[in-house]
Amino acid sequence: MRYLYKALYHLGLSSITRHRYIWYASYGSNTLNERFYCYLKGGQIAGNNRQFKGCQDPSLPIDESPVLFNHALYFAKRSSSWNGGGVAFVNVESSPDQRTLGKMFLIKKCQLPEILQQENNRDVIPVIDFDELLRTGSTVAWNDAWYGRLIYLGTKRSHAIVTFTHATNQNVFRSPSREYLETIIKGLRTTHSLSNLDLATYLSGLQGIAANYSQHQLNEIINNA
Repeated sequence: MRYLYKALYHLGLSSITRHRYIWYASYGSNTLNERFYCYLKGGQIAGNNRQFKGCQDPSLPIDESPVLFNHALYFAKRSSSWNGGGVAFVNVESSPDQRTLGKMFLIKKCQLPEILQQENNRDVIPVIDFDELLRTGSTVAWNDAWYGRLIYLGTKRSHAIVTFTHATNQNVFRSPSREYLETIIKGLRTTHSLSNLDLATYLSGLQGIAANYSQHQLNEIINNA
């Protein structure tokens, strides 16, 4: 069935596929296909010590695309699976002067709750009220989870775009690990065709990086990623 819906989508028949598929927008390590696919198929990526179980339906996306959204990106918390470093979040509120680069995947709508469950390492698959999400622009699955809030970012080809972040903006920033940064760099480099200079310019001013990595250190990570 995936191939049928993929064909219908690429033929422009979004009226058929938009009820079954949704764009999941990533801005952190999931911008790298190899990493994001662990949420779908199961598995583990180099540099991260967590094994993912995958979705009950492990189908791969029927499309993928670069995405740009106006929610400020920062690094916070302390992730044991990323060597104790901070991980990426975006502000709940959008701001026209912010520019966060990401990648989005057109996945089955039934996969999104399972991705959210795995992202937050929860035992229970959440019930997402998609009508409320699209109507209000945001909904919270778990207030105490790192990525408990879903944000509606608009549409592309009539399919809704959704991302995850913390229920509230965090104000204690933390340096991301080298391995986590390398994963993001690889994802953004391939998704947005960025040069090393582009990557350095984009990353150097972010909260969690600016005060913790010198320009020389950041350049060295980028050059070797």
